[in-house]
Amino acid sequence: MYPVIGRFHAYRRRATCILHQGPSGCGKSTLLDVLADRKNTGFSAGSILINGMPRGGAYFKRIAAYVMQFDALFETLTVREMLTYTAELRLPGGPEAINEKAAAVEKVIKDLDLSKVADTRIGGASRRGISGGQARRVTVGVELVTSPSVLFLDEPTTGLDAYSSLLLVRALRRLADTGRTILCTIHQPRSDIFALFDTLLLMAAGRVGYFGPTATIGPYLSTLGIHLPEGTNPADFVVDLTYAKETLPPPAAASPDGSKADGAAAQEGAPSADELALSDVDRLVHGWLVSARARELATTCDQLAARVLPGMPPPVLPQTSSSRGLLSKTDSMMRAKARPLFSQIAILTRRAYAKGLRDPDFWYRMITIPLLQFVFYALLFAWTRSPDGGFVPYAGWNDVDSQYILLSQLISAKRSFLFQVLTAAIITETGVLAEAYTEQRAFRREHAAGAYSAAAYHIQWAVRLMAQGLWKALFFGSIVYWFPFQFQPAFSKFVYFLANFALLSSTGSAFSLLMISFVPD
Repeated sequence: MYPVIGRFHAYRRRATCILHQGPSGCGKSTLLDVLADRKNTGFSAGSILINGMPRGGAYFKRIAAYVMQFDALFETLTVREMLTYTAELRLPGGPEAINEKAAAVEKVIKDLDLSKVADTRIGGASRRGISGGQARRVTVGVELVTSPSVLFLDEPTTGLDAYSSLLLVRALRRLADTGRTILCTIHQPRSDIFALFDTLLLMAAGRVGYFGPTATIGPYLSTLGIHLPEGTNPADFVVDLTYAKETLPPPAAASPDGSKADGAAAQEGAPSADELALSDVDRLVHGWLVSARARELATTCDQLAARVLPGMPPPVLPQTSSSRGLLSKTDSMMRAKARPLFSQIAILTRRAYAKGLRDPDFWYRMITIPLLQFVFYALLFAWTRSPDGGFVPYAGWNDVDSQYILLSQLISAKRSFLFQVLTAAIITETGVLAEAYTEQRAFRREHAAGAYSAAAYHIQWAVRLMAQGLWKALFFGSIVYWFPFQFQPAFSKFVYFLANFALLSSTGSAFSLLMISFVPD
């Protein structure tokens, strides 16, 4: 085990847009996961405070949001529907709060400039829909529905062109101006995007190289003997700097009288000879550790922890022993989930049917392919309805022998028919694999955000699959059952067949879900 992130102090006020930069593998995403309470592996130490109070688990998920690097949207839902289902799951209140939730959705649509595509289906790789930049803004909007105070974004411009990236960051800037704190990792933004951020957190190999205003990064680097060339994009320069390992030229030799050989006078604050011997990366990190800014930052963080910082805002919530440091304003804010279990199940089920019934692949997997398969088996055993069952006796056989052979053939055929049909009832459920796989990423995002519990998600799957088993048994079973010869064409036998069909169909679905649970996202 090796440390991914080193020791450092940082704090941020409201209405701030922070750019988190550094080379690949420097710990940007790890730090973001730790701050957002999304890191479930490894070990971390230290304190994460909100207005000087320890971060609380359930409450923190209600005031903070995390936008993943890749979109996890449903292609067949419209933008408005996607946001509406999110609001139903993540905002407290039942039917009586429907107007407030609709207003929250409309506000997000307006803030992110999505009004023109609000009623357009999102689309994706297999069907046309909104653009990539608009889809990225919808992903941000999904997290903004709850009006979080803190927003974390992991590489939000991934896969976007330069202009779409600019539009997205402009939207984030507007959100920050409304009082939110935004922390965003972007590898190398262009200069106009860089200028939209007011704070830069620069990391190299898990260590802080700079944390302060973006406008002063150039002057700060100059104090370390690192000069930002005129006309250079600061974002490109600082990231390239964290990769660099070349050392700068040695300091000029001193003359016997102690003056510089080149006649240059020593300047106050100029880097020492030891500092100049370091690589750019080491000098950047070392310079920050010994800088006055870093010392001020450490002092401020200590004052925040002790709640003695002048102008300190009041605690987010009053403290009691029952809340591990944070208490909610209301009971609903302290609940791990905004909605009760049965409401979560009902909303997830409605959403699943809304997106599924619009998907042509759903009908192809669930109707077309199974129907062709069952009709094939029905026709394959239709010969058992012929007068002699398809058996033509030859000379020397009497009627008793013929009847015996016919009965044996019918019994064998009926067993084969039941085996083939009921096996197909299981195998055709592999169509569930595709739907479950596409939902994996959305489940991980929504569950981590506290939208619903794992129990609610799996219960709604169980409800849907049992209902699916019943309607499949009624539809396909009614078609296929009466094609072969029936020894006892009684209604009770038919119902018994349908019950077995439904049970085996549900079993096939359950095995499909079990298989997909072992497949990583």
